[in-house]
Amino acid sequence: GVDDYVSVDTSQDLTFDMTSRSFSIEAFFRTDTLSQVLISKGYQDTNHKINYRISINNQARLEVEGFGSGGPSVNDNACHHVVFIYDHLTQIGTLYLDGVKIWSRFRTDTEKNITNRPLIFGAAEADSIHRFNYFKGYLDEIRISDIIRQPWEFQVADYGIKVDSIAPDPPELGKDLTINLHVPDGKKVSLYYRNGGTETYQEMAADSVDSVTYRAILPGTAVTLSGLEYYVKVITTNNDTLTYPSLDSQNNPNAEIVHFSGLKSPLTFNREFQMFSIPFELDTSTVESVLEDDLGPYDPYSWRLFWWHIYQAKYIDYNPKTKDIPYYFELVPGRAYWLVTNFGKTFDIGSGHTVSTDSSYQIGLQPGHLDTVSLKLVPGWNMIGTPYNFSVLWSDCSVSSDSVKTLYYYDGKEFKIDWPVMEPWKGYFICNEGTKPATLYILPRAAKAVTIKAIPEKGVLAEFNKNEWLFKLSAETGNAYDTDNFAGVRLDAKEGWDFRDRAEPPPVGSYVSLYFEHKDWQYHPETYTADIRGPDKNGYIWEFAVETMVQEQPVTIHWTLYQKLPEGWKAYLLDLDQGVSTNMLRNKTIEYNSSKEIPNYHRFKMIVGTKEFVENHNDGIPLVPVKFALFQNYPNPFNPDTKISYSIPKKCEVEIVIFNIIGQRVKELVRSVKNAGRYQVIWDGRDDQGRFVSSGVYIYRLKAAGKVATRKMIVLR
Repeated sequence: GVDDYVSVDTSQDLTFDMTSRSFSIEAFFRTDTLSQVLISKGYQDTNHKINYRISINNQARLEVEGFGSGGPSVNDNACHHVVFIYDHLTQIGTLYLDGVKIWSRFRTDTEKNITNRPLIFGAAEADSIHRFNYFKGYLDEIRISDIIRQPWEFQVADYGIKVDSIAPDPPELGKDLTINLHVPDGKKVSLYYRNGGTETYQEMAADSVDSVTYRAILPGTAVTLSGLEYYVKVITTNNDTLTYPSLDSQNNPNAEIVHFSGLKSPLTFNREFQMFSIPFELDTSTVESVLEDDLGPYDPYSWRLFWWHIYQAKYIDYNPKTKDIPYYFELVPGRAYWLVTNFGKTFDIGSGHTVSTDSSYQIGLQPGHLDTVSLKLVPGWNMIGTPYNFSVLWSDCSVSSDSVKTLYYYDGKEFKIDWPVMEPWKGYFICNEGTKPATLYILPRAAKAVTIKAIPEKGVLAEFNKNEWLFKLSAETGNAYDTDNFAGVRLDAKEGWDFRDRAEPPPVGSYVSLYFEHKDWQYHPETYTADIRGPDKNGYIWEFAVETMVQEQPVTIHWTLYQKLPEGWKAYLLDLDQGVSTNMLRNKTIEYNSSKEIPNYHRFKMIVGTKEFVENHNDGIPLVPVKFALFQNYPNPFNPDTKISYSIPKKCEVEIVIFNIIGQRVKELVRSVKNAGRYQVIWDGRDDQGRFVSSGVYIYRLKAAGKVATRKMIVLR
């Protein structure tokens, strides 16, 4: 599933010119991902067309090049049998899945690829050198023949075994379940059962009721809120072993939903914002029936329920005006909402049932949209949750588009990126950064161990290679935190938007948010919490802002370097609002005070590179610390003019005024905002009216950065 495949050298027997030859292709496969190729031959460019290709598209459905796609999703980790038959006389192709005909269609592409390309199992050719869409899973028993196979040759066997009835139907939580089986020929009949999403089965012997009926009674302990899965194994009178379902029964068992009368949420809600979801199908899913009966009638001073509206790009609150708008507040599986209360309470839910684990659960992820005012793409933030009452690893999920990258989790204080697991009852953000809808496929596979520190394979902090490095930056003020922000270099990243970058989620509460702005990116102009670049440059520049709702409080920025920078490189953080710099290799933190504005912003620039690169991009801000100082004028005494030098430690308003010996104002030399640094100003010996002053002692005063300094000088005519 990484870069492995099987290549069979070309031959006349495998070319299958569709204008003159008929053929059949058959294979068994099992996978839990999508956008991958089973069998292919040839590639497409300006001169060539693909001979044939059978793949799983980004909707998890089988697709045949030149004919189209169809059938149910096949990324359920169960074994499937695919057959494609082409009749060159009618130019009709027919696709079968698990013995069932999916479609018969005319070929839409009549051009022929005349190149002598190999037959590839488990990948496709992008060109004569490169491969892509590697298959991840099991691919077995591939048969290719130059005849038209008949349906009876590959139909899935039906042994007549079936479930006659279950009682109660549907199964009831914690109650014994009776399963009656129809078995035409059975010497020994066994039922294998497990909780939904788990791997290990328990065996139970089924008792004979009559010559063709067997009964198994599962204990109530087996009927849980994870759902129920089972299959049947039969030893016939001829000692043959049969199963039901007949095809890959262990990975494709029967699945039963479990009904319950009422449950209490395991979450407690207080003054911290918390995202939640409900991992069940409820008989009544309104806010009134689920929340108001426990939290009281709607009262924004007691509790608040809201969600992110993608197209309005803002949070929508539950209130008398919005509560009846269709879709806005439906507490259904897969959707998540924010809930905050003024007291530590939880809620219960009424009757409902588990979500079936017979196949992957699909959640539509809405895309970004073009803002009609700014003409910029607004990213599509979707609030989602797992529909199952067990934890699911993000790595076990599949997404139909590369524009969806990762899972975001809010821990009560801040967002965490590349979150590795979806837990029941909790909610998460997912960003669709593209312009088309995408689909998330959640495989009903329970996580064996929930490791919060696990890093996804394509995560920002995935295992580093040589010459890769990252700065992790965090901001905090009061009780607001934002610690998951990254800037650096990875070998597989590129300039501009790519799969390593992470968008900044919509903030909530009295937040602090550190983000990299990329409104200059044409297709993905937004703010990012991770901005990763490609290698082979003399230096890099990242501009970022810190935004917060907290007023007039200290804001601290921390950073950590992962792996070493290239030999001789420097790293400086420029505070563009204060006009000061910090050596990031010698220091780990800086602090500034937030303003009165709501929200308030502070701008920074991070420069990493060679000494020459850094010095050429410092915006005139000194790279060494500068102290507040007023130096003695030179020359002194003087006639007609003199130079006054001073230095300031940060960007601020500077005032230099000259007074005579009795304190009368003579001349204002400087009144302006300046960056940190050392400066020099010339006094020509004239007063504010342009007249030369007389000989004598004069005083010059510097006021800057909250400090004052004075010195004396002598005019000698």
